[in-house]
Order: sequence, then structure tokens, then C-alpha cells
Amino acid sequence: NYQGQIKTGEDQILNFSYNDSSDKPVSELKIQGPTIDEVIEKINQMYAQGQITSKYHKRRLIRRLRYLDKRLAHNQEKINKINQLIDKTNNSNKLKPKTKNKLIKRLEKRVQRAEKNRQKLINRTVKQLLKRLNRMKKKNKITRTAYEKLLQDFNFLKNNL
Repeated sequence: NYQGQIKTGEDQILNFSYNDSSDKPVSELKIQGPTIDEVIEKINQMYAQGQITSKYHKRRLIRRLRYLDKRLAHNQEKINKINQLIDKTNNSNKLKPKTKNKLIKRLEKRVQRAEKNRQKLINRTVKQLLKRLNRMKKKNKITRTAYEKLLQDFNFLKNNL
């Protein structure tokens, strides 16, 4: 789900289908944007083209993005395991209904906490990326167009991961 605003001059790719004979003529909008790996590839291309002049800053951006990707994968594994436990508890005949409900509620709270931590991780990491990007801009280590493209990509990741 896209949450946020599309600013003037900002590019967004939106996919939807139109069918005027349907009850809902327009399907849900599906926003396409870069994945973490695509942003890393874009940073490497910008460095190769000279749009990013500092190898140090390029490495730091990529390292932070890889860290985010790894942590998100770990968080998703955790959520999947808890969901498996919820299913296993639901299907268990050995537990009394009251005990089963208490256990399921606790597990659901753990899922909610993990999802909340996931969003905190994304926000914190993107904030760090934006801070580095602004430092690069101040020190003239990145061109204006590259800065704007990466700024847009980082904001997209923040809103859509």
C-alpha cells in the first residue's frame, strides 16, 4: 500500500487495470519501485559514471542497504516462525480452549511487536541513509541528479518496504 504524497516532478510507476463492465472499473493500484538490490545496483552505476565521486561514501551507502536487507529477512523469518506456532496452537487438541486462547493472544502480540520493530528498523536505516546522502551533497561527492534520484529511491523504500 502506498502511503504518502507524490510530489511535483517526482516519478512514480503505478500499475492498474481498467474494465468498464466490472463493478469496480479500476483495480487496486500497484506501485512499482526499486528494490534494495536495484538501489545498490543504481549506486554502483552512478559511481561508475562519476555521479558519485567518493568510493568511501558509495561503500557506506551499500553497506547500510545490505544491512537493512539482511535484518528485514531475519525479521520476516521471525514473524513466519511465530505464525507457524499460532497455526500449530490452533490445531492442537491437547490444550484447553482457555489456555489456547491465551497462548494465541500472546503470540499475536509478538507478531505485532516484530512488525513494529520492522518499521522502526526501516525508518532508522533510511534516516541514516538520508543523513549520509546530505553529507555527500554538502561535500560535493554526488551530482544533483544522482542526489535527487537516490533521495526519491530511499523515500520510496521507507514508504513501501
